[in-house]
Amino acid sequence: MLHELLFALLGHPGEIITHKIGEGFFVRADFPHFHPSEVTLLNKIVNIGYHYFVIDQFTQKHRRLSSIQKTSSTNLSGVNDGLYLRGLCNGISNVLDSYRAEIIEIEKKILEDPQTPLSFILNTLADFDQIIPSINIQIIQKIQNSTLNYHGLQISSLLHNLIVTTSAPILKSTFSHLLSHTHKILINQSTAWMIYGLLQDPFHEFFIKPNPTPTTPDTNFILRTEMVPEYIPLRIVEKILFSGCTVRILNQQQGIQRSASDAVAPDISSQIGPRLLPQTDIQYFTKILQNLRDDPQWNPLEFECGIDKIHSRVGTHLWVLLVEASGLPDLLSALKDYYFLAKGEFWQCFLEESRGLMQMPPKSMSGEHDVNVALQQAALKSTARDDTDYFPRVSLKLSETPSEGGAFPQAFESWKNLSLVFKVEWPIDLLLSPETLEKYNRLFQFLITVKRVQIELQRAWPPQMLGRQLSVSGRARLMPVWLLRRNMAFLIDNFQYYLMVDVLDTQYTLLQRKIQESKDFETVKKVHSEYLSTITSQTFIHSKAISNSIKSIFDLALQLCNIFSRGQDGIDLPEITDLQRSFSLQAGLFFTLLRSVSTHVESPHLTHLLLFLDYNKYFTIATQKFHIQEGGNTRSQ
Repeated sequence: MLHELLFALLGHPGEIITHKIGEGFFVRADFPHFHPSEVTLLNKIVNIGYHYFVIDQFTQKHRRLSSIQKTSSTNLSGVNDGLYLRGLCNGISNVLDSYRAEIIEIEKKILEDPQTPLSFILNTLADFDQIIPSINIQIIQKIQNSTLNYHGLQISSLLHNLIVTTSAPILKSTFSHLLSHTHKILINQSTAWMIYGLLQDPFHEFFIKPNPTPTTPDTNFILRTEMVPEYIPLRIVEKILFSGCTVRILNQQQGIQRSASDAVAPDISSQIGPRLLPQTDIQYFTKILQNLRDDPQWNPLEFECGIDKIHSRVGTHLWVLLVEASGLPDLLSALKDYYFLAKGEFWQCFLEESRGLMQMPPKSMSGEHDVNVALQQAALKSTARDDTDYFPRVSLKLSETPSEGGAFPQAFESWKNLSLVFKVEWPIDLLLSPETLEKYNRLFQFLITVKRVQIELQRAWPPQMLGRQLSVSGRARLMPVWLLRRNMAFLIDNFQYYLMVDVLDTQYTLLQRKIQESKDFETVKKVHSEYLSTITSQTFIHSKAISNSIKSIFDLALQLCNIFSRGQDGIDLPEITDLQRSFSLQAGLFFTLLRSVSTHVESPHLTHLLLFLDYNKYFTIATQKFHIQEGGNTRSQ
């Protein structure tokens, strides 16, 4: 009888102990020789055997790699096969080995003493009475549940949750042992990815996957968020992603091309060939990850520290490639020259060359070609002709061509979609993504508009000087026009100076200093993003109220320039009076908006602009008068 019990404990029922499919092992109800209390005790003992039987069947089926079909990771039982499931089965097999060893010891005791009581057997298996059923009920049955659909690193999350929620020390220890086996798979995949840039994930279990729509080399891979374990912070996973992408980029520097779905290979180092990462770093990274893999207990702090060390050193290598080898500081200077109009004499020449062209809307067939011809002619007349490194990458593009027709100043608006195209080469495209270049273009379109309005007002100055030849009465008649042009030029000149000096030059100097201090690619990317965001904020592009006010001032200035283009005889004084009133209104509104922003945000750049504009309190007094007049008009109504 006791030997049949031992067989049942090993998953083999007999004549007395039977197997009810889907229910468990039970002592035959019609067996007459047992007291009801003995039947209860026997059923409790053989229940361990039933759970062992289920677990053993599961592990035998899923622990063999040869049984895993890579083409379809879901087998007929609804279980998602894979490396993590195999790692779990290996860990469970270790637990079952201990269990079988305990059965052997019980058998030895029974051979020595055939009268061994059932209570002794149950007491000897007390720990396994908790462990074996828990593994079946809390792990295997959940994995087999097609609704829960546990797969890959989700199995690790399941085990970690069990560790956290379980109070029994023996179960915590068992689940921790099983988790360590799935972590070996995680560390092996992380090693292949972070050191060699290989994605060894044939069953789609890892938290990194190829990106179907990459825009830059560092976006060829993205996170598979559903596979990120709940107990690993997202920032650590992102560092693992970054490190592997960087290694692939560094390998590419040596002409190593890897496909997005690298196959599993037993000897990784034989595949890679030469690389930019030094061998000492590879050995250092390998040692860190091997120590993490061999640690029997999961230590989140050590894991994070190890990943941080690898991430930091890899980021430094990419910084060297980007900043020193690829000349990032010079390229940022070129971007400032062309996108932010810092190469002033070149853009002055361009706007002079293209002025006649831009007096009318662009032609649907040749507008883009014509404006690029003007760009090349301006280069020949300026220092841009000596810029053989970056100017050949520059061209202009019309994102959309308006219908032909119309005249200045309406045609001025037709060229607002003129954008700059700058050809970016690898590895600079890691920093300058299409989205980033679009931000540069929005700033370019705004700055070129400011420059065009400024030049139009400057071109109105020579006709104004001809008025000196007029009589005293003639000069007195034109004085309101001259004053209005001067006030507009004063406002726009100071605003343009603010943009070029207080915003662009200041932020560019800060950017270059931070890049040299960083020594890390991600820091470079962050400070460059902050650089663009700060410039965008300080140029008021995203402030609807201020940008609308600026646009209204530009429109009024262009209307005045159009009046000057008619000649002195074409000047209509009532029209000038209306322009003067509208300009005073918009200039006062612009000043008020700037002052309100300056009082709510600590912004020294705005303090300089307000000082330049209102050095003699002209705008302050004019704004107060305007509010008083408006208030009187309101009361009279």
